[in-house]
Amino acid sequence: MEGKAMKKTAFFDQRLLVDLPDSFHSMEKQRAENRYPSEARPQILMEDKEHSRFCTFSLIKNQWLAESQIQYAIQSVCSLVVSLYPSCLQKEAEIVEKDKGSYGWFAFETMGEKGKVWNIMYVIPVDGCMMLGTMGCMENDEDGKEQMIHIMRSLEVQENRQIYAERNVVFYMKNVRSLKP
Repeated sequence: MEGKAMKKTAFFDQRLLVDLPDSFHSMEKQRAENRYPSEARPQILMEDKEHSRFCTFSLIKNQWLAESQIQYAIQSVCSLVVSLYPSCLQKEAEIVEKDKGSYGWFAFETMGEKGKVWNIMYVIPVDGCMMLGTMGCMENDEDGKEQMIHIMRSLEVQENRQIYAERNVVFYMKNVRSLKP
């Protein structure tokens, strides 16, 4: 991997820590809107423009994800991506066990504005909710692929406080009560 300095970066109220190269910066608003035209674009978009590398992070608070559901979740997301882009799969879905939890990921190829893009998609539980993200680089960028694997392996969820999941339970209970006759 290139001699890029990595820094521990925190997202989502310090809940998720990840090693990001110093060359990564927040994607400019207009560029993000052009690349992800839906308003439901990823919450955090980081990029290294010089090397055409990117990382996205989305904490989906209304989608619960327990450790026991990671295998099912990543296989479902993988199946969905492959149904949208037949023959794109580069690496089958797998689960990575870590000291503080686990996550699932797979790799696939898409077409980008500059050619073929090698992507990683991952899911990881954060406070009982699903963190979904992608990262990628150009298909022929071997240093970039190694860097993306390093970034993904550095994902670290801080001590589980269940704050988002608790909010979801309260919301769910209020809605269930309002449905009763």
